[in-house]
Amino acid sequence: MKFAFIPYTLRFRFKAITSRSIMTEKTTYFIVAYDDNCSERFGVGECALFKGLSDDDRPDYEERLRGFCADTSADISNFSSIRFGVETAINDLANGGRRVIFPSKSLDENRPVKINGLIWMGDKDEMTARIRKKIEDGFHCLKLKIGGLDFDEELKIIKSIRDTYSTDVLEIRLDANGAFSPSDA
Repeated sequence: MKFAFIPYTLRFRFKAITSRSIMTEKTTYFIVAYDDNCSERFGVGECALFKGLSDDDRPDYEERLRGFCADTSADISNFSSIRFGVETAINDLANGGRRVIFPSKSLDENRPVKINGLIWMGDKDEMTARIRKKIEDGFHCLKLKIGGLDFDEELKIIKSIRDTYSTDVLEIRLDANGAFSPSDA
């Protein structure tokens, strides 16, 4: 099995605000596992590094990724995103290179997998509009990035959602990305 990686820049359609930074783009790395016997057959995985947020955000990241592709015995044990990308590329290749990491009944029957609608930080009006749009789009679980506004404002947003939608209708998840100290959390 041989490996290669492809850097790819994702450009956001809006400012993606986290508790630590504002992102307008994100570089990600796709790692490709090639079958030694058939170069047209390959599996793909993503090494999803988030600059400023991931433990993997180190100056030697790309060097380590390049090193692994050249020599699969290279140590990537301290790079969880690279390990994840390699494992998913290998699984995809093992499943025929069909961009299937783990076969499942949902995929075989073309049933959608239930996921949460991500609500990026913004001001109260932006977040409220995003929440409304995700609910209109059929999401029954919202994951709100919090920690960027005044905490009381964020609580008002969460309360307004819960006043409108019961726990039977809508699940709310919060993602503070380290915005609070352990004692405040």
